[in-house]
Amino acid sequence: MVFKCFPDGFSPGSVVTVTGYVHSDPVRFEINLQCGPVVSPDIVGDIALHFNPRFDEDLPVIVRNTKSNGQWGYEERDGGFFFKPNQNVSIQIYSERRGYKIIVDDFPFIYYKHRQDLSTVTHLSIRGDIDVQEVCYKAVPILEDEFQVPKAPGPYKLSLEDCLKPGTCLEISGRTRCDASRFSVNLVCGKNPEEDCDFCCPLTVALHYDVRFYPSNLIVRNTLVEGEWGDEETDECFTFSQDNDFTLRFDCKEEHFQIYVNKLLTSTYRHRISPLNISYVYVHGGVGLYDVNMMNL
Repeated sequence: MVFKCFPDGFSPGSVVTVTGYVHSDPVRFEINLQCGPVVSPDIVGDIALHFNPRFDEDLPVIVRNTKSNGQWGYEERDGGFFFKPNQNVSIQIYSERRGYKIIVDDFPFIYYKHRQDLSTVTHLSIRGDIDVQEVCYKAVPILEDEFQVPKAPGPYKLSLEDCLKPGTCLEISGRTRCDASRFSVNLVCGKNPEEDCDFCCPLTVALHYDVRFYPSNLIVRNTLVEGEWGDEETDECFTFSQDNDFTLRFDCKEEHFQIYVNKLLTSTYRHRISPLNISYVYVHGGVGLYDVNMMNL
C-alpha cells in the first residue's frame, strides 16, 4: 500500500497526480482520499472519494463511492473504462468547492460531487494491482468555468426540440479519446429508440458523419435509408486529432449541409433526405461531449 499525508489538507485548488503501471493480470486497484490515517490494511476510516477500477466484473468498471461513518454509500459506475493490463497510467484528482474532477491519461473522465466535508480529507492511500511510480501533490488556482469535463462517455442520444431546417445549425463540442479509433455523429430521422442504436435496425439517417483515425485518417459521410446505405463521400481535409477538444458545426442550407470543424469549413453534403425529418442526434465512439446546441444562423 502507498500512503501519503496531506499536511495542509486537500482544499479547493489542490490536485494530486498518481502515475503508475497496471499489472499484467490485474483484478482491481483503488485510490482513496481518506479522512484520517489507515490503522491497518483491514481497518480503514471514512473515505471521501474511493476510485476503484475493477477488471474482474463481467464488464470492467470504474466505481466511485464514499464511506461515511463506516458505511458505504451508493456506487457511481458510469463513465466507461480506460485501463488495460501492462499499461502506464496517469490519474489526476482536482479538488473544487462542489466536487472532484478526475482526469485519466489527460482525458477528462468524470465529476464526483462531494458527499463528505472537504476539510476532513487528510490522507491518500493506493493499493491493489498497480505499481505506483510517483505521487505529486500541489495547490493550483483553478477557475472552474475554464475547465470542462465531458458528459459521461456515450453513446449519446439527444432529441431535437425543434426541427433542423434551412437557416439553423447544430453545434457539437467535445473531446476525442486518447485511444480513439473512430467516432460518428448521426442525424437520425424518426422516433428516438429506447434501446441502443447499432444501425442494424431499419433506421433512416439523413447524415452519417464518421471520423476514422484507424487504419488511416479519413472522414466518411453517407445516408442510411431504412437500413440501406447510399454512396460514401470522403473528406480530403482531416482536422481531428486524438486527445483534443473540437467543435463540429452543421449549417443547414436549402440544398446541403455546410460542415465546419473548429470554425474551418471542411466539406458540404447535399441533402438526400429532407432535414425537416431529423428528430434526434446519435453520437458514439471514442469521444466525450461537452455540449450540443441548435441555433439560428
